[in-house]
Amino acid sequence: MPDMVDDAAFDVRSTESVRRLRDSLCASSSSSLPRRLDVGGLCVNLVEGDDEKLARASAQCLANLAAAGLEEAVWSSLVGYVPEALKRWRRSTTKSDATRAGVIAAVHNCCRLDDARSLAIAKSGAVVSSLLEGCWHVAHDETETQCKSDEWTYLLVCVLLRRGAASAFFATFGADAAGLELVRDAVETEDDGVFCAADDVAVAAFRVAAATQRGVRAAAKDLREKALTLAGDAAGLGPARRAVALREAGAIKTSFLDEFPIAALKIIANVCYFDPRARDDAFDIIPLVLAKCTVNPDAPLQREWAIFAIRNLCADNERNQHFIEGLKPQALNTDAATLKSFGIQSARLATNPDSGKSEVKVAMVRPPSKQGHPNPPPPPDFPPEEDV
Repeated sequence: MPDMVDDAAFDVRSTESVRRLRDSLCASSSSSLPRRLDVGGLCVNLVEGDDEKLARASAQCLANLAAAGLEEAVWSSLVGYVPEALKRWRRSTTKSDATRAGVIAAVHNCCRLDDARSLAIAKSGAVVSSLLEGCWHVAHDETETQCKSDEWTYLLVCVLLRRGAASAFFATFGADAAGLELVRDAVETEDDGVFCAADDVAVAAFRVAAATQRGVRAAAKDLREKALTLAGDAAGLGPARRAVALREAGAIKTSFLDEFPIAALKIIANVCYFDPRARDDAFDIIPLVLAKCTVNPDAPLQREWAIFAIRNLCADNERNQHFIEGLKPQALNTDAATLKSFGIQSARLATNPDSGKSEVKVAMVRPPSKQGHPNPPPPPDFPPEEDV
């Protein structure tokens, strides 16, 4: 039989008393708990006072209480203290990390079977930002030096992703550079890792780009380009439902075509390939995509991605096909410098009398002769060869 905790003997401000309660919970059920259990007092111990041992015992006790079936009582008292507790107890020392691990374990035990609690944690920017540090170490530290809190961070994030809070989790860290790296890990991973939220990584990357669209600093622009590229890559890797999620997030009607043409074209091409409905959504931007079917020295492969995007826009879509087929040239760029750069002296639109279609007639620039004459004389006529 485990030790029983008497009501009068339990003191929420006593380290030994809290430890006894913590240890008794390892083997006992909620029926053996004190009738006047002060869960709120345990939460206060996490953020007030200088007694590190008491804080650590309180965090571990809260985790055990939640695991013993009192997650509702623990959650209602703990949720308001989590951001401050995680900010106070860092990974810097072993003892501080043990307290941090207890806090994260308590949150995990409260959220593991409850979607609403998971969503609340995923929407808390302060909590998610604090978790990112542990997430980074889980994803990148291949040594055995990971802290105990990192292990609980892994488990908690798994719960958030699998309890339907993945979108909120990824959206919460917004334009956080470390968060974007975690999204990259999710895109590139081949297994069901902690950051592999199948449909959400592409949407998260696109939302990062959208969130930083108004940024004027170079750092914001660089982050935006990486996020867009990431979204396009994620859509191209499949599955099809990832492209559907991007379409529903509004990624097709993108305003990034001029700023980052290749990244934007990659999203359009890949989403339209996997999701036929996206081809209808992209009808209005067909002229913009066609305008990118040119060689751009500042954006290699722009032409290729634009052609691929047009191909996917027209696949099994008669509306888009007829729209492009019905396009007619309206005017030509007759700027002298532009024409000269292509070796053209003049250009004009003309109608083919046989087909009735518009054609472009050009006059090429004639290079000067080596003798310096503007029009070199024709070559001389040679006499016919004589039979020997």
